[in-house]
Amino acid sequence: MEGMEYSERIRESFKNERDERYERDDRDEQHERDERDERDERDERDERDERDERDERDERYERDERYERDDRDEQHERDERDERDERDEGGERDEQYERDERDERDEQDERDEQDERDEQDEEVERQERHERNEQDERHERHERHERHERHERHERHERHERGERDERDERDEGDERDEQYERDEQDEGVKRQEQHERNEQDKRHERDERDERDERDERDERDERDERDERDEGDERDERDEETNETNETNETNETNDTDVPGQVMQANQKGGVIMSTTDLALQGVTRSQAGNYSCVASNVEGDGDSNVVELKIMCKSTMQLVLLQRATCGTLTCA
Repeated sequence: MEGMEYSERIRESFKNERDERYERDDRDEQHERDERDERDERDERDERDERDERDERDERYERDERYERDDRDEQHERDERDERDERDEGGERDEQYERDERDERDEQDERDEQDERDEQDEEVERQERHERNEQDERHERHERHERHERHERHERHERHERGERDERDERDEGDERDEQYERDEQDEGVKRQEQHERNEQDKRHERDERDERDERDERDERDERDERDERDEGDERDERDEETNETNETNETNETNDTDVPGQVMQANQKGGVIMSTTDLALQGVTRSQAGNYSCVASNVEGDGDSNVVELKIMCKSTMQLVLLQRATCGTLTCA
């Protein structure tokens, strides 16, 4: 409040000074106008006086000429009187002329003195105006300096306030960043916990699937062992039968497990999934019962020959294809 009252007093003082300066300038302008008017009146008065003097001289000159004409007309009659009168008149004219000249010189001297006084007064007024102007300039410089100082103080105060506001804003931003960081950390912790739980669930699910696969594999292996045991028992029975029925044969063929009887020759049956050609044997839609040993026997004029025994293992229920290739006297069996 004190600062506001002080600023109001300063503004009122500036306003009063400005009003005084305006009034002083108005007085100076009025004084200059009055001086110009006085000089104009004085010049007009001097001109009127000069015109009057010229008129008087002209009238005197005309009057003198008229007198001279009259004197010339009356010269014959009044020679002596005219000469005397002329002498008197000449003396009077000389005296009048001298008086007129003295009056003119006196008037001119008075005018010169008045002009000098006017010039001196004008010079004094100019000097006073110059001093007043210098004082006004000093006062204005002082006011500008005070305004500049006030402006600088105001700017420093504003900079200080802006600095405090910026610091508060930075602190608020730092607090917000810390809060955001804590929220992000909490969100990441929750996400990591959820991810960990999902991973644990996936691991448990994988373990369950792996256990189920292991159980299925164990069941399949048990089934395969049972089938192999049954096949081995059948093979042993077949071998015993062959030993009793074919004692003269030196080479025994390997037996296979198929839909046909073991040891029998395969016959083409496309509907049953047995496809044969001169060089290939293809089995379609095989099952575990068709597992066993397969070989290819060839006979021509050169003699008889058989291929190596190929063991067919059925590990799953999916459809498989067995291809037996025979070239010349030997064959190759492939499974696809």
